Amino acid sequence: MSLCNCWSPGVEALDLSSTGLQGYLPGSIFDLPNLQRLILLDNNDLDIKLPKSTWRSGSSLRDLDLSLTNLSGELPESIGYLKSLNSLRLSWTSFSGKLPESIGYLKSLNYLILFQCKLQGSIPKSLGNLTQIRELDLSKNSFNGEVPATLSNLKQLTMLGLSSNNFEGRIPVLAELTRLESLFLRVNNFIGGFPLWVANLKPLGYLEISRNQLTGPIPFNLSGLQNLREFYLYDNYLSGVIPPSLFTLPLLEQLDLHSNCLTGQILEFQHHLPLYTIDLSDNQLHGSIPQSISILTNLTTLSVAFTNLRGVVDSQIFKNLEYLSLSNTNLSVISRSNVNNNTLPNLKFFVMSSCNVEVFPDFLRTAENLQNLDLSENRVHGQIPNWAGFMWKASLIYLNLSHNFLTDIKELPWEQLYTLDLHSNWLQGPLPIPPPSYYTFSSQTIVLVEGFLR
Repeated sequence: MSLCNCWSPGVEALDLSSTGLQGYLPGSIFDLPNLQRLILLDNNDLDIKLPKSTWRSGSSLRDLDLSLTNLSGELPESIGYLKSLNSLRLSWTSFSGKLPESIGYLKSLNYLILFQCKLQGSIPKSLGNLTQIRELDLSKNSFNGEVPATLSNLKQLTMLGLSSNNFEGRIPVLAELTRLESLFLRVNNFIGGFPLWVANLKPLGYLEISRNQLTGPIPFNLSGLQNLREFYLYDNYLSGVIPPSLFTLPLLEQLDLHSNCLTGQILEFQHHLPLYTIDLSDNQLHGSIPQSISILTNLTTLSVAFTNLRGVVDSQIFKNLEYLSLSNTNLSVISRSNVNNNTLPNLKFFVMSSCNVEVFPDFLRTAENLQNLDLSENRVHGQIPNWAGFMWKASLIYLNLSHNFLTDIKELPWEQLYTLDLHSNWLQGPLPIPPPSYYTFSSQTIVLVEGFLR
């Protein structure tokens, strides 16, 4: 389907979303005097370029969505004539250039969504004039410089997205954005401490300031964030202890603080929280995993790898997990109860590399849905137990037992196995051959093995 000059001058709305349009968008479409709504969302074969004199004073356009099209060119200064514009969405396009200062004339704008374009330069201070705006997303572009403090004027804002740009300097004080529900600032070059004013944004449900250069402690008093569901601060240089108030937030579901310089212990959990992901890996934490983690019945993912944690923990506290990473710690996991009552029915990924493990973990006998197992670079000796081949024959995809002291293998779970790494062991003799019914599966398997006759 292609577009032609087949519309009436009186047309007020044109919505051609996902229609498979091809060719070029005629520039005359922007001259329709009564056009209020132009939606061309998801027409990847339609080439669109905005001429510099696209709009004129008196335009009645209210909604413009050219997302997921082959839109190119730059936003013309004439954008400032669209005084009635309520929504401007140009995401996932090849739109480039700078945001013109005239963008600040769009006083009626509620939504400015320019996600993943090719925009660059600094954010014009005039954006602070858009006092009615509710959602502003400039993520995944090439903006640079400092974020203007004038954004603090946008008091109706509920979502601010500035992620994946080249912003630098300190995060401006935006304490007056008291309606903010989502704040996306990840993958930039922000410096300084954690923005203290965030703790007072009571509606905030999503906070993402990962992959920056923040330093100093996380503030202790975060108890005011009663609506916070997701908290991401990974890949910074934050230090100090994990604030106890984080573990009292009643709606918190995801907590990711990995790759920082945090110290201290993981405190006991006093309340049942809806947390389903905790990632504290690659920090300087010490102590052990608190036994009370077992009260987090929604928890499916736990990673404390590359920390100074040590001690013995009961596998029972992991009974609800699907993903568990304990690599490069001094932790040991045992089963203190009857193995039949200590099932791990949900465990799919278990990583315990470089932990001085000496015996193949018996508690894994009940992890009947295990898909990925990594026990590499330990001190496991003897043979892989026969029950491993039987228990995981229909589930295991990845098995890494390299750099151990294994001497013998009688049975392997061949049916779904795609990667088998037995490199650097003391194995001798032939590799166990899978039954004929498994040949179609084993022919895809990547085998890294040393010492076997193959």
